[in-house]
Amino acid sequence: MWSVLSVLFALVSITYALLEGPNVCTRQEAYTTTIRVSDKQPYQVKEYTWCFNVPPKCSKYKIKFREVFKTETLVKYRPVEECCAGYAPDTAGEQCVPVCVESCVHGKCVAPNTCACAHGYGGPACDISCPYGKWGRNCQNECSCLNGGTCEPLSGKCACTAGWRGDACERACAPPTYGENCDEICQCKNNGTCDPATGACNCPSGFTGPLCEEVCPSDEPCPERCRCQNNGVCTLIGTCECPSGWTGEVCANKCPSGRWGPKCERTCECANGAGCHHVTGRCQCEAGFTGEKCLEICPVGTWGVDCSRKCTCEHSGECSAKDGSCKCKSGWTGDRCQKRACPHNKWGANCDRDCECNPATTDMCDPWTGTCECAAGWGGETCERQCPLLMYGKGCAFTCRCENSGLCSPVNGSCLCAPGYRGLRCEETCPYPYYGDNCSDTCDCYNNATCSPETGLCDCKPGYQGLKCDRPCNGKTFGLNCRQPCNCENDAPCNPVNGECVCGAGYTGPRCTRRCPAGRFGIGCAHACNCSERARGCHHVTGQCICESAWRDMLGTAIIYDTSCGKNNSIVLTEEDKIIMNKDITRRSETLLEEVASLKNGNNKGLQVAEFDNDEREFDRDYDRYALVNEVMSEECDNLNNIPIKSCTSWNLSKQYADPNLVISIVTQSLNKLDVTNAKTIVALVNQKTYEYDTATIWEVSINEGQTYVNKLSSDILRVPGIRQ
Repeated sequence: MWSVLSVLFALVSITYALLEGPNVCTRQEAYTTTIRVSDKQPYQVKEYTWCFNVPPKCSKYKIKFREVFKTETLVKYRPVEECCAGYAPDTAGEQCVPVCVESCVHGKCVAPNTCACAHGYGGPACDISCPYGKWGRNCQNECSCLNGGTCEPLSGKCACTAGWRGDACERACAPPTYGENCDEICQCKNNGTCDPATGACNCPSGFTGPLCEEVCPSDEPCPERCRCQNNGVCTLIGTCECPSGWTGEVCANKCPSGRWGPKCERTCECANGAGCHHVTGRCQCEAGFTGEKCLEICPVGTWGVDCSRKCTCEHSGECSAKDGSCKCKSGWTGDRCQKRACPHNKWGANCDRDCECNPATTDMCDPWTGTCECAAGWGGETCERQCPLLMYGKGCAFTCRCENSGLCSPVNGSCLCAPGYRGLRCEETCPYPYYGDNCSDTCDCYNNATCSPETGLCDCKPGYQGLKCDRPCNGKTFGLNCRQPCNCENDAPCNPVNGECVCGAGYTGPRCTRRCPAGRFGIGCAHACNCSERARGCHHVTGQCICESAWRDMLGTAIIYDTSCGKNNSIVLTEEDKIIMNKDITRRSETLLEEVASLKNGNNKGLQVAEFDNDEREFDRDYDRYALVNEVMSEECDNLNNIPIKSCTSWNLSKQYADPNLVISIVTQSLNKLDVTNAKTIVALVNQKTYEYDTATIWEVSINEGQTYVNKLSSDILRVPGIRQ
């Protein structure tokens, strides 16, 4: 008889793509495929790192991964739609309809091998019919059903009418139940009672309504209300028109078992003895079954109605999906298969074989097979080996998830982090300023430097160096670790971070190559010169005034003064003395100075020589000043060097000695006798009586590296206050 079904099911594989509606199941069809997969293979690498040892180099081991490829044959599954068990496609191949092996003669196949017989017919194929009061294959038995109950034609089992129960329908429903098989509960309020068959409410005095929920008026007779329940509607003739899923005189009865919907005309399509909801038709599965049509057994580990209970069977015992009872594997006993059939260290059918498992690393020796069930973190036939690298847990079945070379516990997979990391999976780097094991040490770095989370070694910001990053670059270098040389001129340092030149006083430009522009001096050329019109400007570094050409050194460079070169910085010094020009002046400067001193003390002896400012402190300078003039014009004080000019003099010359060439010759010879490399003086011939400056003759006499130079100067330097023009 199942040959018909096999043919129908074979048809499913051809037509499954067209199937729609209920009773369509999805089957996972297995197939194999070969793929090339990549895997991460762990390996250890020895590395070196800086540390506080001698030498400062320590080794450590780090776990790295290499990518390897291998070919695997996989069993995959693809969904295939087909009619559920007990169903087959209809003639159009679009719907799955139930299949009854025996044709329903006087009925309809409503579920796999289940016929819904027409009234008066019975039997699996609805082919048996007997007169009222008879039952049996040949209708030879008397029906014993009472109170309107009828016999099933084949078995004689009584089908009681609503409101009755018992094998022979001999007992009325006990309050508060009513209806078919007394399955429904009376809903009447205020002590109203239900009709055991229809569920209609019999209200006590003073109450009315379908459920006796209304109080009658006190001053007039209690009105008669529509008695229809469950939103039933009263017709004009006083009967009830029931909503979907309800039937009976007052719509208080659910549809009979196996029926649902409007007027209870639709048939339930549920398998494995399940009924359906009287309104929606949704299958209400018996314990142990699930699915839209109750065709599926509860998933492994669950049981009961809606598969809502959890199995408690141990040691791989099988759990009944219907009642949760356990079927134990060989070697185990007990209601939950929790007891060994053999002593702890024995196994086998007769418990006569010794377990070979390592007791310290074994959870259990199987009492039937002797297989060792290793404790978490251990593997091997006798549990003698720890889990392989990066594996942990029971049966070494789990992969470690520790990051950053963290060590994984083979027992529970917990991570022991390497120095510099923390977190459940060592995924978090130590936050600054912490480092080391468990991030418990504190970095000792300065100037916003960070440190290695592993070793605490400071990582300096650009511009700083040293173990603690506490030393800035030396001004000649800049950048990361101070390795880049500065590119600045005039001894200017550079910014230790970006290398920008930091110009000193008097210089400017990207590389400090340019002096301050005219009229400016100092840091950043931020200051304005404060000099008179006699000055040519000021020194670019100090701001000291550079006077006009009357004050120039022997190389032609203007002499620098702190003053503004104003007229009040010069005075006229006069001295009435005679001079004999044939005097031998080849003596050293010290002797000359002594003679001048004696002249100043009144001991001139008719002798007058040129006097020179010969302070020894000025011999090492690039120039020196000496005065030898008729009317001497000189600074009162050398403010640049803070050296007073103590030896300024003047004298009168007779006509025979007033020849300028003779005066210059004498001055030149005197300068050459000085024990200096560089020297100079200013000589002025002025008519003492007239003080006519325009006719004054002025020279600058200087010695530079043994060479004598004579330069004629402007007479303007003699224009001083108190002198008539």
